[in-house]
Amino acid sequence: MHIEDVTVVIQLILAPLALTSTCALMLIALLPRYGGIDDQLRMLLRHFVDITNDSAEQVRLIENQVVELTRRHKLMHDAILMIYVAILTLIIDMFVIALAVVTDLVWVASLSLMVFLAGAASVLIGICHVVWQLLVSHRTLRSDAQHVLQYRTQ
Repeated sequence: MHIEDVTVVIQLILAPLALTSTCALMLIALLPRYGGIDDQLRMLLRHFVDITNDSAEQVRLIENQVVELTRRHKLMHDAILMIYVAILTLIIDMFVIALAVVTDLVWVASLSLMVFLAGAASVLIGICHVVWQLLVSHRTLRSDAQHVLQYRTQ
């Protein structure tokens, strides 16, 4: 194999590497958000245990918040999981690309494209989970705020 061939292989491998770097940046942003939801859920559960003599309305509000936070936590978990799957898939694709170049087999080259697209699809699914979680989060926050303001005016 000549140096030009090696250079071409390295260039081919850089595309999945760039997408993997994008995934890593997304995880840097998502993991603290995931931890924040987890912390908020744990705090609410501790508070729920402490409010034995409070009103039924407050208990119902906390129960609803726990359900919504659990749902948001699951969405963030799924998003992070899909991004890790994407990273794994894209790393595997780097090896498949190298194998395709070394063997010069058409089906291996096609396989490398399929593996790359599977990695990109995993990123897309992860992003969709994040978007859905953001929509749910906004709806829940707005609903809780309206409920608290309504309860306060009574």
